[in-house]
Amino acid sequence: MRIYVFTTEPTQYFSKELEKSANQFQIDFEVIDFNNLILSDNVNDSKLYHNDKELIIDNETYIVPRFSFENAYFKLSILEYCVSKGARIINTPNGLRMCNDKLHTQIKLTSLGVKTPWTISVINKNSKFLKQFESLKDPLIPCVLKTNHGTHGIGVMKIDSKESLVSVVQAFLDQEIPILIQEYIEHNASYRIIMLGDKVLASNKKSNEDADFRTNSHLGSTTEKHEPNEKEIAICKTISSGFKCNFCAIDYLLVNDEVIVLEVNGSPGLEYIQKDYPDRNLTDEIVKYIKDSVIPSKQKEYCVNCIIDGIEYEAKIDTGASISSIHATNINHDGDSVSFDFEGKQYNLPLIRIVNVKSSLGKQQRPVVNFEMNIDDSNITTPVSLTDRSGLKYKILIGYQTLQDFGKSINLNNLINNQ
Repeated sequence: MRIYVFTTEPTQYFSKELEKSANQFQIDFEVIDFNNLILSDNVNDSKLYHNDKELIIDNETYIVPRFSFENAYFKLSILEYCVSKGARIINTPNGLRMCNDKLHTQIKLTSLGVKTPWTISVINKNSKFLKQFESLKDPLIPCVLKTNHGTHGIGVMKIDSKESLVSVVQAFLDQEIPILIQEYIEHNASYRIIMLGDKVLASNKKSNEDADFRTNSHLGSTTEKHEPNEKEIAICKTISSGFKCNFCAIDYLLVNDEVIVLEVNGSPGLEYIQKDYPDRNLTDEIVKYIKDSVIPSKQKEYCVNCIIDGIEYEAKIDTGASISSIHATNINHDGDSVSFDFEGKQYNLPLIRIVNVKSSLGKQQRPVVNFEMNIDDSNITTPVSLTDRSGLKYKILIGYQTLQDFGKSINLNNLINNQ
């Protein structure tokens, strides 16, 4: 296996420390600069180059993206391409998209039932909001103004008067910069939990002794290790799962024992929080998590009942595989379509792509099609690779992407342990 860190800051602390940990685990590691990537793509021959060298993107590739808003659509497209080639990504592209957009984050948190500050979004200088706001006798002041994108507390300010708010809002909107206006909640400290999978990797309390209300570590706040309670952990698990981010930071306030979430960061740094954990190496734990995800130790064999065309099959769950695969014979792909037989029925479907796969069957190039299936009374259409599985126990293998497509619709209690 190999680990790639995709970033625009190849010399940052996180990349260097993760490389040390990967070397310790004897895992191939490379830092990939987004700015130096070139994608050559067509249906039969797709390649990704970094500094003129072709990258290996397959089901033994694990990508850790360090994401920022600049050229976001290009970065997300590259990550989607890597997923299509079988690579695993620690956070889904859609999860990164949500974390990188504060309004999207706000909407998602609300849909998950998570308490956040009262929020208004403003994107247009001709918005009725300004006129309505100017007419208010007692507006919600002070308040917090945020640009829709930004990290480390940049673009976040506290507004103490109605006049200041109107002028600042107008200034941002004149530059066509979307903003959020949130209620200001009095606090002396904020808290951060970094999730890794469904576990808490680290947590700290951040305080700022200066007048600045922001408690970002990059702005000089003091930090100390924090032991979150069950309620804090449960909310952060809900967020990590809902955003489909296996590695993320949740920033929040504690007000009268109530958790009020401020932001979700899909590319959290470790430089400051590591200092609060001198007895542990956090990047070692991330690499071990990645290693166990790709090469599970003593992995139990789980199966699920899968219905295709009204016939029920026992399908094997394989979280080490990116996309699912089905047993197919008489496979022929010509141009944009693929014909094949599955369990005595002939299919002719559009060709989605060709993937390179390394499995117990050896190295193969397999065609991929979108295929309908039903698991736990939920129907989806999901990408599957076609291969002859005659010598294998299961005719259907359910991979990581299909599980994500189903999301929470699969009741994990219905899985069958065949160990």
